[in-house]
Amino acid sequence: MIKQSRQQLEQQFADIATVTIEQAPNTADDTQLLLRINHPACGALISVQGAQILRFAPTNNSDWLWLSEHADFTPGAAIRGGIPVCLPWFGVNRQNPDLPKHGVARNQPWQLVDVTETRDDICLIWRLDHVADHLFGHDFRAELSIEMGKQLSLSLTIKHLGDTTAAYSFALHSYLRANASEVEVSGLEGNTYLDNTQGLSTHTQHGNIVFDGEVDRVYANTHQAQILHTAFPRVIEGDGCPTCIVWNPGKQLGLTMADVQTGWQDYVCVERGAAFDDEVTLAPQTTLTATMTLKQL
Repeated sequence: MIKQSRQQLEQQFADIATVTIEQAPNTADDTQLLLRINHPACGALISVQGAQILRFAPTNNSDWLWLSEHADFTPGAAIRGGIPVCLPWFGVNRQNPDLPKHGVARNQPWQLVDVTETRDDICLIWRLDHVADHLFGHDFRAELSIEMGKQLSLSLTIKHLGDTTAAYSFALHSYLRANASEVEVSGLEGNTYLDNTQGLSTHTQHGNIVFDGEVDRVYANTHQAQILHTAFPRVIEGDGCPTCIVWNPGKQLGLTMADVQTGWQDYVCVERGAAFDDEVTLAPQTTLTATMTLKQL
């Protein structure tokens, strides 16, 4: 993947005054570029690496996403916060646990291929072309549409370009700003889940999810929306995203993580995707499309 230069990006935004380009903290020489959006309907911050939205707030709203104040913007390092795209596998690779966690897409620069805006919203479309290598032995193209206005919608399309079938799993790994000790998540009552704090044992969800310690759960075959119950409740909807992952490291684990530390108190992850039992097998030249939408209740 050839990284776009600042000049190339500036040319794409020549007629769009609502987008500016800046350097990521603690980096130099345009090694890590960020796009800042100041649209009449919303504000946002997006990293070229990973096509990762880091901040988002509708006008006159507080930030919906959490970005760690200790985030590492070293090129190639995972950026803690926002909505990383975990692809072409989620979590630990089940065929080879020695491979990088959460795939390769979040650690590489994506190409910005289109920008459109209206009075009500702005949409950026990104592309990642992966050539088969030692990490993932199949060619694929991923496109991510980030549409921002009064709500936030991410649509991911994966086209399998290999000559044989291949298994893909993914997640839109959303870090949602919330007081972890007070927030509750509904919309998963009665669903079974794999509990990663108990060796991926199977359990059934009873009532709302609360965060009174480490929570790391994978809910398969989930088609309903989730609600983040805060002072300003938000809805998480998924289309083509049958998996819901809910995670917060809790105090004991969070304090050991250099890019989290006390920040564990300020977010919960409620992610949509397709992982574990919902993994998707694609034949050559076939595609899958999935959309996650965040909106105010």
